[in-house]
Amino acid sequence: MKRAVLTILVSVIAGCSGGGTTLVPPPPEPEAGRPVVRGAQDGLEMWWWVVSGEHAPVTPLLVPYLDRPVPLPDADIQRLRRGGLRVVSVPLDDLAGLQARLPTIGAVQHQWLGQVPAWTDVVSGPPRPDRTTVDVGDGLLALEPGRLRMLLRCWVVPDPDTEGTAWPAGAVHIELAPQHVPDARHARPTLSAKHAVPAPEDQGLVLGRFAASFTMKGGHAILLVPESAAADWTTPVAPATPDQPRNGPVGPQVAAPPTIGEALLAGRVDEKSGRRTRAIIVLIARAPERFELTGIAP
Repeated sequence: MKRAVLTILVSVIAGCSGGGTTLVPPPPEPEAGRPVVRGAQDGLEMWWWVVSGEHAPVTPLLVPYLDRPVPLPDADIQRLRRGGLRVVSVPLDDLAGLQARLPTIGAVQHQWLGQVPAWTDVVSGPPRPDRTTVDVGDGLLALEPGRLRMLLRCWVVPDPDTEGTAWPAGAVHIELAPQHVPDARHARPTLSAKHAVPAPEDQGLVLGRFAASFTMKGGHAILLVPESAAADWTTPVAPATPDQPRNGPVGPQVAAPPTIGEALLAGRVDEKSGRRTRAIIVLIARAPERFELTGIAP
């Protein structure tokens, strides 16, 4: 089955350049013996919304969901936040209404991923012809020309809350990690079989400190929203007017390096309007009511 890869157009998501460096560990290897259930109707569905707006009118629409629990430890949520990705849980029944109120640009995209046990690139940012500096929370990371993308893998597992019962329910386990893939001029040679194509995780620098591993149940969606780590969604921001500048320091301002999430999914802030274009990733688990091992030899 062919799987489309979301590509954020260069005209929508702009890049930046600079210097600095840091070390980023790779994500952990998968545990041996994980059960994988193969079925055309079970697995992960992904939507993406390209929206226009900085704090208004996008952020106020998401604030009501900030207190909803998400299936990640608090430490992981804070790591992703430092990486420029906010994690928001939204009931499935609210998705259509939320989408209708958001200032979306173009058609809303839907992609059925199903179960993907091997790392697969599902979201790709624009090519960046120059060196790019990104904020990784405790320093700056200089990336060679190339592009950022999101790797993902997922499979159906027993619902942890019902595991051990006679008929456990199903859930979808998801792992994702951002990656920088250099262009051909800066790619490092790899040791592999002649003419072999490297696996996606071997094609560039995997930013493992901003990886996430979690298990989703049905009934809600997880939104990944690119945002500055310092942005406070609960504080209203006054819109700019011709004779009244936006809230903030007076005088020329030097743009701060973007976080990983912003560099992948968000454009530059427009100096006049204070707005920017962002892609919001929506993950929806389609899990069976009863978990069963199928397609595995006895």
